[in-house]
Amino acid sequence: MAHLVRQSFTCYVDANGKRVPKGTKKAKKVTEKSAKWYGCALPNQGKKRFPLATDKAVAQRMLADLVEKFERGTANMAVREETSLALSSLISEFQEAVRRKSSEKHTLDVIGHVKKVMAGCKLKSLGDLRSPGLVPKVEAFVWSLMKGDEPITSTTAAYTGKHARGFTRWLWKKRKLLDNDPLAGMDLPSQQTDNPRRDLSVDELERVLAAAEASTETIRSLAGPDRALIYLLGAATGYRAGELARLTPADFDLDADVPVVRLKGKQTKNKKPAEQPLPPGLRARLRSYLAGRLAGDRVWPGLWYRRAADILRVDLATAGVPEMASTGEAVFHSLRHSYSSFLARSASVKVTQELLRHASPNLTIARYSHSTLAERAEAVAALPLPGEGITAGPFAGMPRAELETTAEQLLITVQAITATVAALLTPVLTPLLTPDSGILGNDGGRVDTTTHPGRRVG
Repeated sequence: MAHLVRQSFTCYVDANGKRVPKGTKKAKKVTEKSAKWYGCALPNQGKKRFPLATDKAVAQRMLADLVEKFERGTANMAVREETSLALSSLISEFQEAVRRKSSEKHTLDVIGHVKKVMAGCKLKSLGDLRSPGLVPKVEAFVWSLMKGDEPITSTTAAYTGKHARGFTRWLWKKRKLLDNDPLAGMDLPSQQTDNPRRDLSVDELERVLAAAEASTETIRSLAGPDRALIYLLGAATGYRAGELARLTPADFDLDADVPVVRLKGKQTKNKKPAEQPLPPGLRARLRSYLAGRLAGDRVWPGLWYRRAADILRVDLATAGVPEMASTGEAVFHSLRHSYSSFLARSASVKVTQELLRHASPNLTIARYSHSTLAERAEAVAALPLPGEGITAGPFAGMPRAELETTAEQLLITVQAITATVAALLTPVLTPLLTPDSGILGNDGGRVDTTTHPGRRVG
């Protein structure tokens, strides 16, 4: 049965009850009701809600009129007030909905893409999203983004269209302002990038760190040594650029038996708290770097993380490390790929997955773990194949780290045995090999080896 409701929404207020932005200090989260009444459960309209009026009596009369029109089948699905709703205000509502579940950077990316599509296709009101030629118009605009003076990649174009479609889906599913998703089934470019991200090898990482340490150039408020430590920490923890930018000295626990660096749930991409162990060799360097800083201040403040790839590109060029290679492109996220590749050489898939904070090991193996031809050849050489001449030796099944440890232990054992044998034989062999003492003959006499080699002395 048709009835009136007021929609609920969440906002934040200060101590005086005034609305403030999310994240404001001491702000309180409250749920409020909309000023406007909405008509629900109208004939043949399912869960669709119709905005009516702020005065309940007026809204009741408008609801009765709508019920009568729908029952007669004469009502237009889009009432005039609803059709004229400006998309700009709806995009602002959508932005808050995205922000509740995503990071600030992701929210800005999504809203930027939505605004680009709406502006590029000249869509200004809700009624424009009901036009019959909407899908071809949006498709043509999205595909055109990959051409022109400033083309974007197919992946970025695909995400632009995908985020615009997310906005229309939200208008349909959440706001009940559309009868369906008008952009469903839209043909978008492939999200498969032509230049996959690659990892940096140990040698490449060392060269980049050395180049940054020696650099006198400041890039986006980051001096060379600051950049070097950011790169090193990224490769040692797998933290993303946006996560590193949120770290404060209080997040580092360098005095624990196992030094760690922590992030709160609101600071991570998946909104879950993170605790990453640090390599012991970083403890002293970080303690010195963080000394004297306020516990609550960001270690590397600013918006540098939004252009982190541009920052790394400068140090790559200085270090002579190619940005593009046969395995892909080196970007800031490559440090996270390096972290995964380094772990894969010694840690199990489960441990690597947990340290990378992946929901599935498939992502860890397929996208983040890289191997060289030499490493693949080493793995193939260790195959326990049957047949003469190709049977694997006793060390074939050992991982690299265990082989290195075993080799070190064997070397120590051989050295110890050599030293013991030398200590036992030295007292026996020394008098026998001394020239003045001669050498014992077969009959017990000595052979004088100094003057008459063939004469026996008794």
